[in-house]
Amino acid sequence: MNRLLLFILLIVHLPLQAQYPRPAELFDAVVLFAIDSVKGVDYLQAGDWLAGSGSKSPFRWRSETPEWQGDQLVRKAQAVLTIRGVSLVCKPATNEPCNWNLTLSGARAGYLQYSLVSAFHPNNKGRTPLEDIFPGKNFKARLLKTCDQNERLGFYVYELLIPGKRSLLLKQSWLCQPNGCATSLVLHLAPEDADTRCPGESK
Repeated sequence: MNRLLLFILLIVHLPLQAQYPRPAELFDAVVLFAIDSVKGVDYLQAGDWLAGSGSKSPFRWRSETPEWQGDQLVRKAQAVLTIRGVSLVCKPATNEPCNWNLTLSGARAGYLQYSLVSAFHPNNKGRTPLEDIFPGKNFKARLLKTCDQNERLGFYVYELLIPGKRSLLLKQSWLCQPNGCATSLVLHLAPEDADTRCPGESK
C-alpha cells in the first residue's frame, strides 16, 4: 500500500484524544497564565498574549494573535482540562472529553484577565469547594466574598496565592441548568477591575 495513503488512514482512525493536544490539569492551566513574582516589582504587569502557545501547549487557539472585541482585545482557545487526571465526557459514544473555554482579555500591552469556563455537564455539581477543584495543589486562598444563597447560581471571590506568582483575584462561579452545571474561573491581574457584586447589589 502506498505509504502516504497508509499514513492518512492511520491519522483518520486514531482515537480523538490522540488528534488533539494532551489534556492538562485545571490548576496547571491557572498557573500557566499567572504572572511571575519578581522581587522589588510591585507595579501592575500585563500578561504576554503569546502565553500558552507552542507545540506542547494543551490549548487550541482560534487565532495566532488577539483580536478586538468591543473596546478590548481578546484571545480565545479550548482545551481538555482535568481534575485529578480525570475529564468529563461530553460524547459517550466516542468517549470525547469536554472542552474548557479559555479567554484572555486586555489591552495592547497584554492581558489583564483570563477565564476558564467548563461545559454544562450532569456530573458537575455546581457549588464546589476550591480545595476540590484544585485537589492537592500548592496554593493558598483567602475568601473575600460569598454570593451563594442560590444553589443554582452563585460565586465566591478569593485572593489566590500561588508560590512564585503574583497574587490573583479569583471569582469562582457556577450556573446550573436542567442539563447540568458549568463552572467558571475568572482570574484578575488587576483586582480593582473585578465586578464582585451579587445579583441586585449596587456598587
